[in-house]
Amino acid sequence: MKKHILGFFAVTIFFSCSKNSEIEPEAPHSLEDLGCMLTQVEFKYFGSIIDEYTYNFEYDNNGNLTKLYGPKKYLNSEYVYSLPFTYQDQQLVSATDHSDGVQTDEYDYSFIYEGAKISVVRTVEKESPEYYTNQKFIYNDKQIIGLEIFSNRFQDISKINDDPFLWRNYEFIYDGGNVIKLILKQYQETGQLLYERTLDIVYDKKINPLKGNVAWFILNRPIEQFLSKNNPIDFHQVHVTSPDDAKTTTWSAKYQYNNDGLPISSTVEWGINMIGNFTFSYKCE
Repeated sequence: MKKHILGFFAVTIFFSCSKNSEIEPEAPHSLEDLGCMLTQVEFKYFGSIIDEYTYNFEYDNNGNLTKLYGPKKYLNSEYVYSLPFTYQDQQLVSATDHSDGVQTDEYDYSFIYEGAKISVVRTVEKESPEYYTNQKFIYNDKQIIGLEIFSNRFQDISKINDDPFLWRNYEFIYDGGNVIKLILKQYQETGQLLYERTLDIVYDKKINPLKGNVAWFILNRPIEQFLSKNNPIDFHQVHVTSPDDAKTTTWSAKYQYNNDGLPISSTVEWGINMIGNFTFSYKCE
C-alpha cells in the first residue's frame, strides 16, 4: 500500500489476535488504511451572507500534500485561492498562499522542527513582513496537548520590534484519540485575560478525513478536526468574559457516509437559519 502523508503524523497499522489465534488486521482507522486520499472539500453556507468555497487537494508520488486550490466566494468577493507546499527530503518546510482576483492579505508559512516533530508554524504577512505569528505546539510524547500562539499583529506599532505577546493559548484533553475538551484563553497585549472558552465535543466512530491535514490547520478551520481521529457531531461551548458574564452555545453536525465509512457530506447547524453544508470527495486505490 502506498504511504500517504497528509500532515504531521505517520500512521501505524495495529493487529489483533482472533479467538483461534489467527492474526487479523483491525478495522481501518485512517484514510491511509483504506488506501484513500482526500481530493476535494466543498462548502456552502445557507445564511444571511455569501460564504462558499471548493478546495481541491493535490499530492506528489509519495502521497505528500503539495497544493490546495479552488474558487471562493465571500460577501461581494469572488476569487481563486491557492496554497502550495514545499518539501525537502520528505519534510514539509514551507507554504505560501495566493488569492487571484481580489485584494486580500497573503501569507508565507514556515515550519520549524524539533527532531521529527513540527514545533512551530510561523506565519508572515507578505506585504508587511514585520508582522508575524508563531504557533507553537505543546506535545506529550507524539500527541499535541496544547497550542501557544504568539503574535505582534495586535501590538502597538511602536512595539513592533519587541517580542510578540502570547495572544492565544489552547489546551486539548483527549479520550480515545479525540479532543473531547478544548480550552481557549485569549489575552490582551498587557497579558490580561480577555476571555476564556471551553468547548466540549462528542464524536462519531467513523474515519475523520481531515486529521493531520496541514492545509486545514493553516486555513484556521476547527482545530479539533485536525487533531482528532473521528468526526465531531455535537458541541457545547461556554464563553466567559467575566465571572458574571458566561454565554452558552450548542451546535451539531450530521454526516452521510460511503460504503467505506468515510463522510461524503456533513450538515452543520449553528442555530436557526444558520446552516452550512460540506461535501467530501476521495481517490482510493
